[in-house]
Parts: sequence; structure tokens; C-alpha cells
Amino acid sequence: MKSSKERILDIFQATADAGISDALLVADSKGNISSHDVSRLVLQLEGLSVVEFFRDGNLVRIEKGAGTAQYCSAKGYMCFQSSFPMQGISFSYYGDFIRYMYINSNGKDAPPTERDIILHSKSPVSALGGQLIVLLDKLAETGESTTAAKSLLEALLRITIESIRNEGENVVGVITTPHKLWLDICDHIRNNFKNDLSRDSIAKIFRISPSHVSHLFKKFAVKDFSHTLMECRLEHATRLLRNRKLTVDEIADQCNYKYTSYFLRCFKNKYKMTPKNYRINFK
Repeated sequence: MKSSKERILDIFQATADAGISDALLVADSKGNISSHDVSRLVLQLEGLSVVEFFRDGNLVRIEKGAGTAQYCSAKGYMCFQSSFPMQGISFSYYGDFIRYMYINSNGKDAPPTERDIILHSKSPVSALGGQLIVLLDKLAETGESTTAAKSLLEALLRITIESIRNEGENVVGVITTPHKLWLDICDHIRNNFKNDLSRDSIAKIFRISPSHVSHLFKKFAVKDFSHTLMECRLEHATRLLRNRKLTVDEIADQCNYKYTSYFLRCFKNKYKMTPKNYRINFK
């Protein structure tokens, strides 16, 4: 039976062999809209997604389908939304490792879910891959479409696959860095924000002290643990608001808010509008 890494590499290789039909490069962000702080490559395999990004200070939403690739520089903002089943892969290029994912969405549950595969490499992308990322970042910042983008992204995809396939064969276990520990904690929050989470419960799961949890968020995040958890819940609320069958009370409950009034206050503080107005504007 193949391991998760072997299965995801098969998907990556099939994607590389199929090639890229269309490419989008993004580098803009705006206001308090946060980026992932690392360059990312996302490829759509099946289904349709709405890609949200900024261009010349304006929020743009366009529909992308199978065979398309979207690249976002470390300074940019890019978000994906889909109400239909879709499959995709993505790579996040950190300084000392690559986060690589296969997302198999049913169009209802926000990823990640048990259908997805999310792994981390033991080392960063190769030096050549790093040079390609620098070049793609510069191309994205120009805001101009280029015929070279598809070829460069295809090259980055193949180099990334090789970097993952050939990583540290003699390394025992996974290299754990404070940054990676913080990312793993963030993944756990995104996977479990519907449950009751606390700084103490996170510390127990990751076998560190509660003060160390706070230290990690202070070092790597703009906001503390409580604000990070709240933002995960509110981002999920925005996805649920696109389902017009759900009431605000039901959405508050699904986001683990015991009191709708508190949910309304938090939502308005973050998005400067009520959930009702957000739903109207999204429509």
C-alpha cells in the first residue's frame, strides 16, 4: 500500500505531465487583508473555483477550472472559494521546507478535511527552484501577463516534485523548527476550530507549555492565539453565509459561538458589516 507521500507524488507527476493551460500571477494585497507571507503555487485539477485577489487596489474574483495555475508572491493575497466539488494541489515555499497539499473538496466542508493530504518536506526547494521563485515574484509584481509564465510555473512544478522526491534520504524523522511547530499548531486550529480549543489544550496536544504556545504566536503571528482562533471561525462564517439556507443563528452555532449576539459583534468588528449585509454584498 502506498504511503501518503507516494500517493501525492503520483498526483503531482500526473499534473506536471498534463501541463498548464492557463496561468495567473498575483502580488497585490490591501489593508488588513493578510497574505500567507510565503510564495505559493496552486493548480486546479478538477471542478471550478472562484479565485479572489487584488489587482490595482481592487478586489477581483474570477472563475478558474481544470488545468489552470495560480501563483501568489509572498506579499500578495489570494483566496479560493468553491460551492462545487473540486480537486487541487498547492505548494507553499518556506525558507526551510515546503508545505505541499492535495485538496479534494466536496463543495460543502471547508478544507482541510479527512479527504485531503497535507505534508511538509524535510528541506526547502532546490537552489534552482528558489531562483525561479524570485523571478516569478518579480513578474507578478509587474502586473503584466506574460507568455513565459506557464513555462516558468511548469518548470517550478517539476523542480518542486524532484525536491520533494529526493529530499534527505538519510534524514531520520522530520526536522522540527519553531516555525514549523507554529504552522502545525495553526493547521490544528484550522482543522478543529469548531471544537472547544484553548491555549492549554493546544499545549497538551503538542507537549509544550502554554507559555510556549503564546511565545510562538508572538514570534510568528501578528495576533495572539485567541484572535487567530476567532479569525478561523469568522472566515468559516463567511463561507457559510454564501449558503442562503442557513440562518445566522445556525451559522453562529456551527462556528462554535454559544451566543449569537457575541458572534454578531465579532463579525462586525472584523468585516465592518453585519452577516446579513455580507450575504447581500456577496450575492
